[in-house]
Amino acid sequence: VPTCPHLLTLFLNNDDLNNDDLLRIINRRINSDFLQSMPSLKVLNLSRYMGLWVLPLGISKLVSLEHLDLSSSDIHEIPEELKALVNLKCLNLENTGFLSKIPLQLISNFSRLHVLRMFGSGYFSCSSSRGESVLFGGGELLVEELLGLKHLEVLSLTLGSSRALQSFLTSHKLRSCTQAMLLQVFEGSTPVDVSGLADLKRLKRLRISDCYELVELKIDYAGEVQRYGFHSLQSFEVNFCSKLKDLTLLVFIPNLKSIAVTDCEAMEEIISVGEFAGNP
Repeated sequence: VPTCPHLLTLFLNNDDLNNDDLLRIINRRINSDFLQSMPSLKVLNLSRYMGLWVLPLGISKLVSLEHLDLSSSDIHEIPEELKALVNLKCLNLENTGFLSKIPLQLISNFSRLHVLRMFGSGYFSCSSSRGESVLFGGGELLVEELLGLKHLEVLSLTLGSSRALQSFLTSHKLRSCTQAMLLQVFEGSTPVDVSGLADLKRLKRLRISDCYELVELKIDYAGEVQRYGFHSLQSFEVNFCSKLKDLTLLVFIPNLKSIAVTDCEAMEEIISVGEFAGNP
């Protein structure tokens, strides 16, 4: 195992690892004492690392680490031992669809965190998350832990219940730093009220997915929406909402650049003129 006491940055993302034999070598190395030989490491990039299911415990020895990127990897759970990374400022877990466990009090332990990206975290495994994970219950526990991060400046988030969304909306701090949000697997046919998202001044991307019984996205035409109007929102996506009939709320998104609608069988029109008629 090489000794690299002064190494500050290490990229092991799959963009640079296209050879299968090389990947197998790296997989063996990363699960040994490899990382422990880099005590000064500040940046570790393991994004798009498809062979990474479980983080090696050696990462907990990287107490100088400030930036950890696990985005688009196959990681299944985050170990409790990562609480040792008290200097972490940026944690990227975006598009970690198989992530099913983040231990309680782990996120809140990163008191110096400035950037947390969790758009698409647990997308494929949300139903298998258990009570000892902040992903359990649609993200309500996660929101509670985020409230304690005093230095948070950039946030992207995945929420899976109306209660988690309402809890999020009560926090001015979280609303002011959120740039992307995924709402998924909301149970039942009760309309989801997205009016509260209208004044998220930094929200650029919104996706609603896998809400199979959802028939309506509710919006208060005369309230927050009329005053703030989703002015920062540029990307709006709806996937696998098989009973959703229209997306009339799009008329209140003035700077929208892209719309993606997939597998929404009941949708006959994007803007319902009949629903919009009579509203100011």
